[in-house]
Amino acid sequence: LTDQLARGAWELFQRVEKEGGMAKALEAGLPQREVAEVAAKQKKALATRRQLMIGTNVYPIAGEELLEPRAVAAEVAKERSAAVAGQREARGDVAETLKAFGEAVAKHGDTSVELALTAIEAGATLGELMTACPAGQGAEAEALVAGRLAEDFEALRKAAMAYAAKHGEAPAIFQANLGPSRRYRARADWTTGFFQVGGFAVSADKDFDDVDSAVAAAKERGAAIVVLCADDGRYGEVMPGAAEAFAKALPEAHLLLAGAPGDNEEAWRKAGIRTFVNVRSNTYALLHQLLSEIGALS
Repeated sequence: LTDQLARGAWELFQRVEKEGGMAKALEAGLPQREVAEVAAKQKKALATRRQLMIGTNVYPIAGEELLEPRAVAAEVAKERSAAVAGQREARGDVAETLKAFGEAVAKHGDTSVELALTAIEAGATLGELMTACPAGQGAEAEALVAGRLAEDFEALRKAAMAYAAKHGEAPAIFQANLGPSRRYRARADWTTGFFQVGGFAVSADKDFDDVDSAVAAAKERGAAIVVLCADDGRYGEVMPGAAEAFAKALPEAHLLLAGAPGDNEEAWRKAGIRTFVNVRSNTYALLHQLLSEIGALS
């Protein structure tokens, strides 16, 4: 693994050198494209749960207070700037050390690295070092976009929290567990966790012996989103009729089925199922859709 990492890094160095160095590579947009491509792949992996991030796309903490990372980063940057300013005041002006560094780079001098370290120790920033280099003067490049992989899912949670603040309760999902859920505990818990990732409050604390009692409970709560969940045996025997009963009683509700449709998707949809939630689902896309439908997201 270490060998692969080293070889991959070396290939990147070579690509940058072919562009004429990092300044030229930045002007050409090479690092920006590389970073954007990797970020897009990782976000897709999170959205589809091919990559797991605890507390973000799996095992969320209900009611967790979400920090504003950019505000925290800005505060850290402010503190660092103050520290650098203090360094400069204690060690004097860095202009001369930057000038010496720039001249050494222009002449390809052997002391350029030592002079760069001297400038940094005096309080110079990386940006100032780049500006001091002849190759960095006057160069313009598209900025690298700073981002965090968790941001998309956090935006869903924040939308749900804003909805709760406005309406007095979190966006709700009624999970109709038909039959003893101990028989399908893994499926029931997985389904509950799926929706909690988006900040939904999932009503899944009761098992229903029959369809009528489940429908009555959902109507009493005015459920706008209902997910049907049961053991494998009931999916062929009870669930199609259950879907029809829910669709008739709650025609405006978004009706989901916990599981894959298999070869019976058309029949399920005729029964009233609009969406199937399972391991192949795009978690982010589905949660975003549901939050949009109830007005939590525009």
